[in-house]
Amino acid sequence: MTTDTLDAAAPVTRRPRAGGRLHGLLWLVWRQNRVAVWLGLAVVVLGTGWLLTEHLAIADGMDTARRAGCGKPTEWRNPGCNELWNDVYLRAQRFPSIVQPALALLPLLIGLFLGAPLLAQEYEHGTLRLLWTQSVSRSRWLAFRLGGAGLIVLLVSGSLAGAAGWFWLTDVHRGFFTYALPFAAVTYPVIGPVAVATALFALALGAVAGMLLRRTLPAMAATGGALAAVELGLYALRPHLYPLVHTTQVGRSGRDFFHVPEGAWMVSNGTVLPDGSKVPFPCGSDLVCQASRTFYGDYHPVSHLLPIQLIESGILLLGTAALVAFAFHRLRRAAV
Repeated sequence: MTTDTLDAAAPVTRRPRAGGRLHGLLWLVWRQNRVAVWLGLAVVVLGTGWLLTEHLAIADGMDTARRAGCGKPTEWRNPGCNELWNDVYLRAQRFPSIVQPALALLPLLIGLFLGAPLLAQEYEHGTLRLLWTQSVSRSRWLAFRLGGAGLIVLLVSGSLAGAAGWFWLTDVHRGFFTYALPFAAVTYPVIGPVAVATALFALALGAVAGMLLRRTLPAMAATGGALAAVELGLYALRPHLYPLVHTTQVGRSGRDFFHVPEGAWMVSNGTVLPDGSKVPFPCGSDLVCQASRTFYGDYHPVSHLLPIQLIESGILLLGTAALVAFAFHRLRRAAV
């Protein structure tokens, strides 16, 4: 071996970064969430594509009916118009009967299959012990883990809520076929910001359940039960999130009742007696109540939909923030 050989500079080789452009925690987050990313993308593309196709088909069906001289769906008595309007009706009815229930289940599915396994599987497989021996702090790892999943949920739920709200507003609520009232049990949670807030809350709830139980199946069961309890509690609280409209009407007879404005949510109604006292509907065997023609109603008009949704979304987002803060607090102080 010569001196020239020793003095020659050795070629410098660079180790390729794992995952191409991504490396470190970003690469790890992508690897752990890539299935959820592709599945979420497929759901968004298929869901929004289907709604757009149905919207165009409904618009075309209504134009065809009008050109045929069938100006309104009330022309169903005309045999020729009946077939045309029935096709439009069936297309519009698919949204409240099929799409809305499916979208209403989305937060539950997120909590069960994305939130609950998010941290529970890390404990089950023992990967945390290896990960924390590296130069990665617990808080930084958790921030990337929750942040990556949260971004997926935000984009998927936001896209679907926007598409569903647009379809409901244009083809159901403002169309001839108003078969999905805005405050209905399966309409309200899928057409506004509360859909996104519920999905994020379900993710955080599942993640915390997985952290505490450290087993996937028990975490899924706990997430489902806790989310159902929260949803029932919010449903009971919802009428009181915004001031009700209180008004009275005079009917044509004692057998009449309070007529709520179109699309409004009737919270309570009944009869006003001559002394000013109120009896909830129905009167029963009270003859004085049956004879009264003055009726009262407490309701939320359609204009209250957005304020109520914003308030409920705020409650859910505060709950999400509290769960995330608890997860960081727990992780920093708990043994692996």
